[in-house]
Amino acid sequence: MSRSPDRPKVFILGFNKTATTALHQWFKLSGYRSFHWGELPKKNKPGRYLANILISNITCGRPPLETIEDFDCYSEFSNVRDDYFLEANYFFDKLYEAYPNAYFILNTRSTESWIRSRIRHQSNGFGSFIDRALRAMGQRQDVLERHWEAYKPQFEARMRDFFAERPEARFCEYHITQDRPEKLIAFLQEHYTLPLENFGVHNAEATA
Repeated sequence: MSRSPDRPKVFILGFNKTATTALHQWFKLSGYRSFHWGELPKKNKPGRYLANILISNITCGRPPLETIEDFDCYSEFSNVRDDYFLEANYFFDKLYEAYPNAYFILNTRSTESWIRSRIRHQSNGFGSFIDRALRAMGQRQDVLERHWEAYKPQFEARMRDFFAERPEARFCEYHITQDRPEKLIAFLQEHYTLPLENFGVHNAEATA
């Protein structure tokens, strides 16, 4: 399905390991254009990564999604390398300023299980998520885990407060182990048709 310029965008703003891949695949299987994490380099074509593009555009005063405007859905706002760790979902307020009619989804899970899943995560071609994060942050694992334990609820509370002050906004919180996908189907139904049979769990450890 080609992207309709009149269709509001969807921002899946939860951290990695909160079913971002499953939600991304749901949109793709339902015929929508979805940009998840990034695109690896190809012959004569450099890679492009959502977190890097978003932060670069915002800091340079450009529209947040410049160069990747032609997608319906955006997810996985993290990017971790040995020398940097980006969590670009921090800028959800800038996304709202630029796209106030968009749909904003806070996908979440218990902080304890989320940290365990991050520690276990292995990325094809990049190896262990936790090893890369430790090198990028220059911290011991126990220190980084305590940071995540504090940061995730603070970030989520900030997002809830932001949208509570904007009742006209299209905002939905989706707990990946407590809510049913029908909640998102109803939330998005004005502009998106997401068949339930297209929903499945990808990256199996995301809900473990």
